[in-house]
Amino acid sequence: MATACLKGEACVTVKWIAMENQHRATNRAVDHRDTSLSRTSDPRYTLAKIWTKLLSATAAAMPTAQFANMPLVLGVSGGADSVAMLRLVAELWTQAAETDPRQLVVAHYNHAVRGAAADGDEAFTANLAKSLSLEFRSEKAEYHVDSPARSHGEAAFRDARYRFFESVLSATGARAAFVAHTADDNIETVLHQLFRGTGPTGLAGMKPQRTLGPECVLYRPLLAMRRADLRAGLVEIDQDWREDASNNDVQYQRNWLRGELMPLIRTRYPQADAAILRTIETQADGVTAINHAAKFWIDTNVHFGANQVTIQRGEITSAIFAAALNRVWDKQGWPRGDLSATHLRNLHATVTKQTDQAFMLPGELRCASEPALVIVQCLALPSGTNAIPQI
Repeated sequence: MATACLKGEACVTVKWIAMENQHRATNRAVDHRDTSLSRTSDPRYTLAKIWTKLLSATAAAMPTAQFANMPLVLGVSGGADSVAMLRLVAELWTQAAETDPRQLVVAHYNHAVRGAAADGDEAFTANLAKSLSLEFRSEKAEYHVDSPARSHGEAAFRDARYRFFESVLSATGARAAFVAHTADDNIETVLHQLFRGTGPTGLAGMKPQRTLGPECVLYRPLLAMRRADLRAGLVEIDQDWREDASNNDVQYQRNWLRGELMPLIRTRYPQADAAILRTIETQADGVTAINHAAKFWIDTNVHFGANQVTIQRGEITSAIFAAALNRVWDKQGWPRGDLSATHLRNLHATVTKQTDQAFMLPGELRCASEPALVIVQCLALPSGTNAIPQI
């Protein structure tokens, strides 16, 4: 029986049971310090050979030949999803002739917001990497107990992790990193985007891969897999994992979506998960076409400068414009997390000659128009300058 450890010195033993799409957990408290736990796999999972199916799905999503003779960074928190990813990749890389598991690097970022429990996550992950004879690298966030950084939201924590991943990629010479986002994470992402106001791109959810820094790629090999199946697979192979108690804190949007909203939705719409995943799949096809159109529009209408972009005014659909704007902002390195639907509408109205009013955008960006052009300029002082450039 696999053990999922909670914060402090206590942990909880979790046996996941699938009953007609309903997943329930039975918990029994044990001592985290007791390493002599007697654990046996649930025979139903052994017969189902869930782990074998997960291995096949992972191999199909990320063929080992694609990563032959190259180092690979695995982001592992110690939670069930990332532990499953680590075990799946390590097994596949051991089985395949073209890959060497010694080129796998386990990367763990300790946010240091849960005290001893966070340190326990790091120690657990380090020990797991050692048991698999894999290189382990970690970093611990440093700030005082009363530091404002402790109250940062999910986006700040994610950004800190990804900066750490980039540093590990650079140090190891790797050009690819794996993270353990699942289909359940994708559902939560789409709901989060929907409530913030989104178009087809937001409804298409996370992509199986995206760029990370100027030269690297972030892959999501578990994106088509369900969270409960991964836990069932870990139980089958008798693999422990850590359980982060802060995942139950509904002040974080994702936790509220996962722990309160989705269970409520399922009471009226039992097939809601499957329906949302179908929507993600169909939207992704449309987004591909929109992205091609957005790239063409940028190539013909946008000029990039050191701290500004100049946009040719004219007609463009709102969906293509939103996709193009994401590309433009990313290329300039401008933050777009605070861009709201209102900001997008105002900028679209300016580009399509519906208004000539100047206004500010998040990130100290100023938008102004001329008869044929829109100029978006960053007013933030670059390092080492003494004056704010004027439009």
